[in-house]
Amino acid sequence: MLVTKVGGLGEIVIDGKTGYVAEPEVMSITTQLNRFIAEKDQINYLPSIQEEKKKYSWKSFIETLLAPSK
Repeated sequence: MLVTKVGGLGEIVIDGKTGYVAEPEVMSITTQLNRFIAEKDQINYLPSIQEEKKKYSWKSFIETLLAPSK
């Protein structure tokens, strides 16, 4: 996944671990696209993506809501 640092996407995607984060400008996006093509190891991101997705699951959301306040 390639996102730009606009809104909250740059905070959700971890650069180099779950995707690529670029500044919202042409050269930065181009650099990250070239990096994506050159690295060719996006399959190695899959375990990190699966782990990160757990944070945003309904199960995690409900557990957080039902957890006692500290």
